[in-house]
Amino acid sequence: ALTRVAQRYQAEDTARRVARVYRFYEREKSLQKLMDFDDMLMWVGLCLRRDRAFRQRWQSRIEYVLIDELQDTSRLSVEILETLAAPQNRLFGVGDDFQSLYRFNCADPMHNVFGFLGRIPGHLYKIETNYRSTQRIVALGDALSRSQYGEASEFRKKLKARPDAPLGDEAEVASFEDIYGEAAW
Repeated sequence: ALTRVAQRYQAEDTARRVARVYRFYEREKSLQKLMDFDDMLMWVGLCLRRDRAFRQRWQSRIEYVLIDELQDTSRLSVEILETLAAPQNRLFGVGDDFQSLYRFNCADPMHNVFGFLGRIPGHLYKIETNYRSTQRIVALGDALSRSQYGEASEFRKKLKARPDAPLGDEAEVASFEDIYGEAAW
C-alpha cells in the first residue's frame, strides 16, 4: 500500500501531466482555428448574453424548445436553451434527477430539474409508475428516493411498479478490488 506522501506525490504528478496535455490541446486547437463542444457552448452562451441582435435573431427563429434528459445537461446548456425559448418561455423539460449520469461532465440536476420551475412558469408532472423494472427493483428505487429526499419533499416521487410487473430477483450489492474483478463478476 502506498503511503499518504507517495499518494500525494502521484496525484500531483498526474495533475502536472494532465495540465501539460491540456495546454498542448488548447494550443493546437488555437493554431488550427478549431473549437470543441465546450468551446461552442461557451461561444454561443457569450453571444446570446452580449449580442442583443444575435439573441433576438435566434429567439425569433425558435418557437418551442424541448429538453430531454434535463438532469444530464450543464447549467450553461440550460441557460442557452432557456434564453432561446424567451421571451415566450415555450419550453418543455423532461428529466429525472434520480437518473443523473453526467455529473462528471458538469450536469447539475439540482439546478436544472428542481430550479426549472423557479425560472420558467409551468407545472411539474411526476411519472411514478415504472413500466420497465421488476417490483423489487422499483421498491429499492423508492426506498433510495425516500432516503435522499425524505417523505415530504415536493419533488419526491412515490415509485411503484406496473400492476403486472414480475417480482424479480433480490438486489445484490457487490464491491471489487479492481475493474478486472468487477468485469469477471
